[in-house]
Amino acid sequence: MTRSRITLSRPLGALLVGLVALTGATAQAAAAVPQQAAPRAYSISVVRTGGVQGGQASFQVSGGVTKHSAEVLRLASSPAFRALGPRYVPKNTCCDRYLYRVAVGYANGRTKRVVALEGTPGVPKVFWEVVHRMETMPKPVPFTINFPPGFPFG
Repeated sequence: MTRSRITLSRPLGALLVGLVALTGATAQAAAAVPQQAAPRAYSISVVRTGGVQGGQASFQVSGGVTKHSAEVLRLASSPAFRALGPRYVPKNTCCDRYLYRVAVGYANGRTKRVVALEGTPGVPKVFWEVVHRMETMPKPVPFTINFPPGFPFG
């Protein structure tokens, strides 16, 4: 067995020791970084088509201004909703059932789209919870501004 010995100058040796220490500190810091937070939903759009009358209805929410809208955005941000598949529609789509197209926009720039036909077995409950909350969203309070008489030429 052969051994070799390398002699380093003091500045170069100190530099190598410093790099080894820095690499270890960087690895510890990387291990201490928490997992990235789950993406937060900021907008939801539900389009319902079909049914007995064959019409179309649209429901939208953007921002968690009210308790109801904040709750539906929280549901759309949940891991269960984000794990939904893109399509829950059987091969034969007979009967007068509603078809729901849901699109959710997330703060990280991504979009989730899910399509489901009413009455399709196997659609996760969280999908129907989001749809139900969107369909029953309270109407917004009208926003009015009362200007003083003569405004803006007071």
